[in-house]
Amino acid sequence: MLSRLLRWFRSGGARPPIASGTGATSVEVLAANPKRTGLIVTNLSNNRIFLGLGYPAIVGGGIALMSRTTWTMDDSTFTTGAIFAISDSTGNTGVAIQEFC
Repeated sequence: MLSRLLRWFRSGGARPPIASGTGATSVEVLAANPKRTGLIVTNLSNNRIFLGLGYPAIVGGGIALMSRTTWTMDDSTFTTGAIFAISDSTGNTGVAIQEFC
């Protein structure tokens, strides 16, 4: 936790927020960024979303975000790789993303 805070204080802070959509196919919702120091992803939908860190997401695997929940990247899940998302439902599902660099 402390190392993450130190990275954030040394960084330029937050990047502009991103709104993205996902569906029944894995999509890249955030490109790889070697300057990334933190990340917050919020599921804006009523469906479950699954995240893949550096690899395409699969339903039932990776990081599960239940309806209206938030995931914060920590030291054990830290990655600068691409973030992928998939929904367990057809149709577009909203995701809000805040990246720190």
